[in-house]
Amino acid sequence: MQSLPLTYGIEKDEEGNEALYMNATVRNNIVELDWVREEDNAETYAQRAFTRFEAIANTNSSLPPQSACLMMRLYRRGDVLISSMACADGYGEQAIRLAKEAALGIYDEVYPDIAVEAQAFVQESIENVMRLGAVDVLPLLEAGAGGTIRGGTIPTSSPRCVQSDLGRTGEVAQRIGWLVNNVMALVPFTPSFEKYRCFRAVAEVARRVNAEAVVCVSDGYKLGSAGERTGEEILVVSWINPDATCVSVAAAYKRRKHSQVDHDIIIFLSKDATEPADSKCKQNIIPAWGIYQPN
Repeated sequence: MQSLPLTYGIEKDEEGNEALYMNATVRNNIVELDWVREEDNAETYAQRAFTRFEAIANTNSSLPPQSACLMMRLYRRGDVLISSMACADGYGEQAIRLAKEAALGIYDEVYPDIAVEAQAFVQESIENVMRLGAVDVLPLLEAGAGGTIRGGTIPTSSPRCVQSDLGRTGEVAQRIGWLVNNVMALVPFTPSFEKYRCFRAVAEVARRVNAEAVVCVSDGYKLGSAGERTGEEILVVSWINPDATCVSVAAAYKRRKHSQVDHDIIIFLSKDATEPADSKCKQNIIPAWGIYQPN
């Protein structure tokens, strides 16, 4: 017998962001999901959630070891928000990780239009990596004869190249590159689909081409403690390892108008744009794809 297609009741949160409201029960590291369906109302969904809690709770309504109940939202933008949780002592971190992984595992079914774009991006990026010689965007970054590029060490030519580009044109496009066999091309990166789903696709490309690292170039405004613009902008080059640790280098700069040139004059404020700000920080945008990827 052919199973009926699953239905998902997508709602908007208080800020107008689309999300699938769902709950998860975790027992012995096994996750079961339930979500708001198109035919649901608040009462029927709440009753199912309560029934699932009762099924695993002790007689005193406490939860046994390695068990949890979570309420969460799977957003169209590609991330998961945990809104509430009840769990056994010491099990919270593991339960959240498992529940988020399970929720992200059904993302492509919940938002199939985004899934189509993501898979097209993955396929195109894999093809670009496999034919590096045909990518006429920037010179290839190579370790050099007999040399190697160590994990966590950004090639010094990368920040200088991008910084020179910014000073010449007054702007720099966001770029991304996958390092394979110590060779990489930085290509323009302007994803047309949702942010977090896009960066999961970046990790999928890295996994499928066996990339040693992902390098990202980004450019943005430097903000103060209250979120206001300080007048400075910042150029960042990040080296991301297979376990999602990251080394970033940055150069702060300001723009100056000049009547005799077509674009702003860039004044760099940082004397050394190749000094790592942190030797091994964790980043939460591109997921792990290597041997350190959680099971």
